[in-house]
Amino acid sequence: MHVMRADGTGLNEFIDMLPQDVFMAEIGSYSGESARMFLRKAKTLHCVDLWLPYEDYGVPIGHMDQAEAAFDTLQQQYPNRIIKNKMDSIKAADLFEDHSFDVIYIDADHSYPAARSDILKWQHKVKPNGILAGHDYDHHHIGVKLAVDELLGTPDRCFKDSSWMKIL
Repeated sequence: MHVMRADGTGLNEFIDMLPQDVFMAEIGSYSGESARMFLRKAKTLHCVDLWLPYEDYGVPIGHMDQAEAAFDTLQQQYPNRIIKNKMDSIKAADLFEDHSFDVIYIDADHSYPAARSDILKWQHKVKPNGILAGHDYDHHHIGVKLAVDELLGTPDRCFKDSSWMKIL
């Protein structure tokens, strides 16, 4: 789930760096707020999410039915550009050939094991010189930071909203 500044500054900085018409996946799409932003540069955007309630720091996150309904409304506005993949992110990765995406943005389960699994599974789906990126690379989401550092090293760039990116 994306939590960003009201104006989306950090995520917009990342998106501004992307070439036009990228083939992209977003892992963890919630209500589609960031998906709408990614459409500025994405020709096709595969959005992967379970849209099931979960806990963040032991606090139940509700309203996933409302988040999914908001996402569905967005997807209906862009049926040829946003593809909804309602499934586990690890299973979803198996739907795609290796080296098929220009950009993959990971913002799903923020626990260390889940972030590590997502990076391990999705990094091979990025084309050579493509971008693997994500959200919540900060001290509030230590699982994400540890997984990124362990598997990819220091990100090539970090942004104001705690997004990170690595060119592969």
